[in-house]
Amino acid sequence: DTAVTIGIGNAEKMAEKAKFYRDFPLLKIKLDTQDIREKITAIREQAPKPRVIIDPNESWTIDHLVDLDEFLDRMNIDLLEQPLAAGQDDALKDFTGKIPICADESCHTRHGLEGLLGKYQVVNIKLDKTGGLTEAVKLKHQAQESFEAKFYRDFPLLKIKLDTQDIREKITAIREQAPKPRVIIDPNESWTIDHLVDLDEFLDRMNIDLLEQPLAAGQDDALKDFTGKIPICADESCHTRHGLEGLLGKYQVVNIKLDKTGGLTEAVKLKHQAQEMGFGIMVGCMVSTSLAMAPALLLAFDAAFVDLDGPILMKEDRQHGLNIIQGCIQGNSPQLWGG
Repeated sequence: DTAVTIGIGNAEKMAEKAKFYRDFPLLKIKLDTQDIREKITAIREQAPKPRVIIDPNESWTIDHLVDLDEFLDRMNIDLLEQPLAAGQDDALKDFTGKIPICADESCHTRHGLEGLLGKYQVVNIKLDKTGGLTEAVKLKHQAQESFEAKFYRDFPLLKIKLDTQDIREKITAIREQAPKPRVIIDPNESWTIDHLVDLDEFLDRMNIDLLEQPLAAGQDDALKDFTGKIPICADESCHTRHGLEGLLGKYQVVNIKLDKTGGLTEAVKLKHQAQEMGFGIMVGCMVSTSLAMAPALLLAFDAAFVDLDGPILMKEDRQHGLNIIQGCIQGNSPQLWGG
């Protein structure tokens, strides 16, 4: 969604503009330090539905943030853009507010990202600042890896989706921010055997625990002649137990998903036969509610890798959903499934 901007004015004029834009998906509100509560309240009364970015344009201090935090949360503000002046924002390191803070003037290229960690949760990428599209794309990718990795640094297991772009740079940035979790790399069928050969030593140094479906399903015979340091997991190449024989010598782990097996019965049979054949077990999922995860928990208790984060990727889960805290599933209500 593209934001519609409401410029600085008095509360009445800003509210009039907000009323006109009340059905737009995203509003950006320009503010200084005058009548902040009055203006935001007037705007929200006229436009309660849109997501809202507040842009103080470097005019606030840390005292404003502390004072306004609860109010902004009640007003359902989604983002604060560059509230403090660039170069004078170290106070953000000691501030934990309810609203994510975005770096605008403080963010130009990827080379400044390290200095933003611990202060900002979002970066505003503008081609005018990056000097062009090439640097903007690199900034976006590195920011996604660095910011998200720091947030998840204390989780037990991370899965990183990669293509063929800047592989070493991205993994290094993630490991710098999250050195402790076990890590699955998922190229999603985008790599070739040359990538595996070239990256093998590097992935081992980065303490990568698993490679999930690096080569395209049906084009993975080259794995028979490859002996790498990182176990390789079959995802798209593994559906039911009837295909296990063709995976021997190519994969060391299989990813079992109820969506692929067609249900729990075949999933249980696939798991038992895979274990008998010497495969390690990963239990995965598609993006879906907790109701789709609950039966898979029966497979997960002794699996080497569990990737059942589908519900947290959805805007809204169903009632009595799984309680997923810091990457750990805590309990399954009988009111969800199995009661």
